[in-house]
Amino acid sequence: MSKNYPENWSLVKLEEITARIQNGLYKPPEFYGIGQPFIRMYNLEYGSWLLNFRKLALVEVDNDEQENFALKYGDIVINRVNSVELLGKTAWIGSQAVGYLFENMLVRLSLSDEVDHLFVAQQLNSFNLQGQILSAAKRAGGQASINSQDILQLQIPLPPLPEQRAIAAILSTWDEAITLTERLIAALRQRKQALMQMLLTGAVRFREFEGEEWETVEIGAVARFTDRSEPVDPEKEYRLVGVRWYVEGVHIHEIRQGSEIITQTLNRVQKGDILYNKMWVSKAAFGIARDEHDGAYGTSEYPTFTVDPMRLVVDFMGYLFHDPEFQYVAKSLCRGTTGRVRLHPNDFQKIGIQLPNVEEQTKITDTLLICDKEIDASVAYLESLKQLKRGLMQQLLTGAIRVPVDEA
Repeated sequence: MSKNYPENWSLVKLEEITARIQNGLYKPPEFYGIGQPFIRMYNLEYGSWLLNFRKLALVEVDNDEQENFALKYGDIVINRVNSVELLGKTAWIGSQAVGYLFENMLVRLSLSDEVDHLFVAQQLNSFNLQGQILSAAKRAGGQASINSQDILQLQIPLPPLPEQRAIAAILSTWDEAITLTERLIAALRQRKQALMQMLLTGAVRFREFEGEEWETVEIGAVARFTDRSEPVDPEKEYRLVGVRWYVEGVHIHEIRQGSEIITQTLNRVQKGDILYNKMWVSKAAFGIARDEHDGAYGTSEYPTFTVDPMRLVVDFMGYLFHDPEFQYVAKSLCRGTTGRVRLHPNDFQKIGIQLPNVEEQTKITDTLLICDKEIDASVAYLESLKQLKRGLMQQLLTGAIRVPVDEA
């Protein structure tokens, strides 16, 4: 046993505590859509002991497949093929997933009764075991894989069973807090989506604005295309913007020296600009430039528009980008050959939007911003929980901090 672990801990190979190891079930796409819940590698993306059910699939199976690949309480499933970052992410099967099936990109471990299954699952997600998995992995491009035999050779530090159970119970408390916070964030996002649907369409009005008509205008009437092109200076350093998919906003995607930039000109971005990615309108790549983007630059692939503040509140436009109907219209206006379809700025300006007066736009925007701040605070709290749990795992799963237990 390594001197890094307490004397009464043992270091065992995973095969010594595994009763059964099994690769999952392969099903082609035509079997998806109906049938039994099917755990895929996407459901283990966060490496939690609880599964991510947002991407759960359904698959049609026969009786033999149901019997052979149904998950049982206490099973452990591991990503055996995935990106380098997600390879080896592990989930423990609690009552919420008993009877579900699992795909062939995953491997199922059924452990002996001599160990606490949840403790082993936590170990498999630890820095130590994740490092062992990556060391044993085969890599090709951005993908990595590990076979069953290599998984069985992983070395697991094991304290006595009572201490395993105590550690697992402590870490489970943190996992439950993380899960509850994730559910809260999902509920807050649903509430915001419902509010957006009602407020941005006028289905629900603030009392002081009832009776006032909304107008339908083209974007070009309230936001003008703005060209601030500058010649690229080889000696200058440029912060270059991008626009994330699915209305995730503008970001600085890289910093480059002018001598490394191919284009001859770049367009300077200002706070409050509307931007979109010409080539990825189909992925809702729209955004608003914020403080941190002021003075950055974009290529001609990211047209910029300046709003008329007397007619349009820029954040109101930012929320309209989330509207599925707006996204559909924008996509329908894209032109070009396959693989090079783009939305021209002139066509973007032709998109019709419904606008209340600026005062009502401001009231709507302020209400939705409150929702965003609440979501952002909850997301920050969630990340702090995850960070604290990771630190606690490192201490508990190595024996650096001991958990007092009754050995009787």
